[in-house]
Amino acid sequence: MHLRFSYKVFAIVILLGVSIFGFTHDVYAKKTLGDATGALKKVSSGSGITEGEIPVVFGDVVKTGIAITGILFFILMVYAGFTWMTAQGKDEQVQKAQKTLIAATIGLVIVIASYAFTSFVQNRLVGDQQSPPPAPADVVGDTPLGCCYDWVAATQAGAFTGGIKVDRGIITETACEQIGTQSVNGDLIVDKWEFNEGWDAAQCSDGL
Repeated sequence: MHLRFSYKVFAIVILLGVSIFGFTHDVYAKKTLGDATGALKKVSSGSGITEGEIPVVFGDVVKTGIAITGILFFILMVYAGFTWMTAQGKDEQVQKAQKTLIAATIGLVIVIASYAFTSFVQNRLVGDQQSPPPAPADVVGDTPLGCCYDWVAATQAGAFTGGIKVDRGIITETACEQIGTQSVNGDLIVDKWEFNEGWDAAQCSDGL
């Protein structure tokens, strides 16, 4: 009786695992990533759960079910041990207790492995969603910085030929415009400048 019960519980766990993983495989074989994203948004909007909470909620539900199953296997192990100790030399009862204990131990190992795997997948999903966004370009307050080029010429001939492209450093666009539209140190070109947002000093130097 007890042996049959332990085998039934073990078989149920195996069948659930196979059916869950088998179903997941079929779904991802026929659906695209865009379909999955749309489905998640539809479900989350109807349930009041945000998209970022879906992996957490789903993972917690799965881990709770696995934990309950693990508790059942542990109780079964304790029961098998108690039955063994109270067998009083009855070989048939001892053998049943041994088989029950082995089946419960195997089931508990599978449950622990499933819990660890679920936690790993959940942490990866949550970690991916909570990963920080790409670092923005360097800014001063809310104003982004970038590379500033200014064309200068000290003579009319130089101004006529377009002048010389000069690196004005990493500054704001407003500062670059002020430099490019003002006559500094006799610069005769006051309407030619260029700002490249997000560029660093190395990119600015390479652009000369």
